[in-house]
Amino acid sequence: MQKILDSNRNNGSFNVEKINLNSNFQTDNTDIKQTDKIKIIELCNIVDKWEEEVLFSENGFYSLQGKEVTGKRNEFIKELEKFINSKVNEMEFNDILSKEIVYEIKAKKISAISYKMQAYEDKELKNWELSVYNDAINSAINRAILYKSDNEVVLSSYNKGLSIIDILAEKENWSTKTLKKKKEIYRSEFYYSVIKAFMSEKDIEAYKYFERNKEFLQIEDKDKLEKSLNKMKDNIIAYNWAQEIFSYNLSEEEIQKHLNSIKEENIKKSAKSFLKNLEFRKQQQIDNKKKEDNEKNWQEITDACLNTPDTAELYIDYTLDDDHIKSVEKYIKDIKNNGFIVTDKEKFFEIISEIFKDFNKYLQKDISKYRAFLSEEDYKLIESFQQLEKSEYENLYLDYIYVIKKLKNANISQVEDKYNCVKTLIFSLKDYKNQHNKNPDIETKNKIIDSVLERFEQKEINVKKEGKVNDSIIGKSGK
Repeated sequence: MQKILDSNRNNGSFNVEKINLNSNFQTDNTDIKQTDKIKIIELCNIVDKWEEEVLFSENGFYSLQGKEVTGKRNEFIKELEKFINSKVNEMEFNDILSKEIVYEIKAKKISAISYKMQAYEDKELKNWELSVYNDAINSAINRAILYKSDNEVVLSSYNKGLSIIDILAEKENWSTKTLKKKKEIYRSEFYYSVIKAFMSEKDIEAYKYFERNKEFLQIEDKDKLEKSLNKMKDNIIAYNWAQEIFSYNLSEEEIQKHLNSIKEENIKKSAKSFLKNLEFRKQQQIDNKKKEDNEKNWQEITDACLNTPDTAELYIDYTLDDDHIKSVEKYIKDIKNNGFIVTDKEKFFEIISEIFKDFNKYLQKDISKYRAFLSEEDYKLIESFQQLEKSEYENLYLDYIYVIKKLKNANISQVEDKYNCVKTLIFSLKDYKNQHNKNPDIETKNKIIDSVLERFEQKEINVKKEGKVNDSIIGKSGK
């Protein structure tokens, strides 16, 4: 029988060429012999297919990881045995020797597959076990980070990590040298992590903690921290100094005297920078408050002009800046005289130029005073620019450069014509978006711009021609 079968324990495959049924079958029925031989080959193929489709499938045995494999091998082997039995029954082997061969194949196949599954299970359980230990070590470090100011918790977390390493050493049969090295690495990682946690909060305790525990740090960890900590310490000293000096509301001259008294140049430089930042933040708060007050007063003024224009002056807040007061007074006067505000075209282009000169500055700017110089429509336009995303602004800036260049080349120089051209262009682009429910692409947009500019350029040419004709007629009549 052993000569008939050629099996391999490692892969469960069989050499069909060596199955010599003709010399062993106890029947003279050649057709039966040949049929059983084909069925045996077919059975081997079916089992191989099961192994591929079931064990290596997306949710099969070899997709399981870590402790997921626990107890699963037996489930799959039972399923395989049941599967093979059902296939053997379906095939109906007639010869006694064929049946013996089939049962031998079944045993070998199950044994080989089970052997490989056991190896995979052992590997995954080993990985899971190691991951649990590693998680325990990481958990000890993370707990120390969270309770970094509690020495008792930090110490207990530190000791927990060491005890886990001892357990690992015993299980993995580490040498004394390996265990010592692993503990040194753990110590360095532990103290490095706690120090970094203090540093992230700009806590001077980071520097103190480093000084107390730097002997436990690996050279590379120590070098990384030392330079950064010295810089952080200097910055903390400089910042605390700057905050104190800033709180005194000193003059520039007095502040400079205090700065000159600092001997360490690096601390002096940092302190000067911090003072500048504190001053900037203070000014920003003042500007934001002023902007808020101005906008609030403008709302009161516009409401009054709409409902009771005769009382609008009563709502002027004379505690605000002169620029605001002048703008509000002009606005009220124009509303009373005309019922609306006519855009100052020169002012319009001045504002547009300001927007594209320094967009970041414009985003923070109080533009409420421009209400007195722009129509409601134009004011909403320049107000909308403050809501633009950076990418939108960048696209708009390219359009602005393109239009300005085209206006110059087209010799459209009169401010009235330039204004009408730009407004027509804005309406044309809005009209396209309304019709197509999207913004035009670059090519289409440029065509729209060129078309509008050509119309105004032709208008400019016609006006100049008419001017020359009139001059000629006047000249002739003058004669």
